[in-house]
Amino acid sequence: MILEDALARQEERLREVGERARRGGDASLVHDVRVALRHLETTARLFRGFPRAGDGDALRSAARDLRRRLSALRSEEVGRALLAERLEEEDVLRGVFPGALPALRVDPAEIARLGKGVAGWRRRLAAACGAPFAPRPEAERVLLRRAGKRLRRRLTRLGELLPPTVGTLHPARIASKRVRYALELLGPFLPRAAPLLDRLRLFQDVAGDAHDLLELADRLRTAGAEGSDPRLGLLARGLEEEALRAVARARRRGAGLREALRSLRTALRRLETR
Repeated sequence: MILEDALARQEERLREVGERARRGGDASLVHDVRVALRHLETTARLFRGFPRAGDGDALRSAARDLRRRLSALRSEEVGRALLAERLEEEDVLRGVFPGALPALRVDPAEIARLGKGVAGWRRRLAAACGAPFAPRPEAERVLLRRAGKRLRRRLTRLGELLPPTVGTLHPARIASKRVRYALELLGPFLPRAAPLLDRLRLFQDVAGDAHDLLELADRLRTAGAEGSDPRLGLLARGLEEEALRAVARARRRGAGLREALRSLRTALRRLETR
């Protein structure tokens, strides 16, 4: 069953990042944890309420809350790396990002609690659908109809945000991630989704670049105003120009996605009627 497979993958992802967190972490751990949390949120959103009302809701909230708490940390990791690539003066870097990153960036106990939540959902699913006479084919059809409707709403939302402007770039990027992770789950039932996945990844890459540059430029402007360092203002303007070029690339990628999204929505209506 699609939900059984999805939960097994989520449990394995959490086990892997949890083990890395217990070993003290590494440079990519925060990013990988946030990706695992988005996958978990997607599973919980698509399949919430099955096999019983409320299933998935607590997991979705817990994954979302932890991901959001890690967002500022991830932004600082990315900002530090981008700034280090563009200057040699360490005093400027320290002025923008004072202090050091925390030694413990991900609490393994939080990951373990999420893993227990996934395991509990798997047990409830097995109890409901694992008996010899359980209606597994009908359960699969119910899940796919529900998931198809929820994915169709996501496709509509993403289409409304494309092509993105500077102001809508971040929500469009988030909406594209939600669509992409949902398609990765439902891909076996949507053969025409594979080409769209590649285009979504390309859009996310350029939109992510633009977002990171805009965010860093804003931080530089704030630090420059507070510290009266003229170098920061000059660097911020250069980053903004670079970011606007990335936004233009994201707009072109986004415009090319709209027809593919409409086509997939049509395919999803057929999936819902199976």
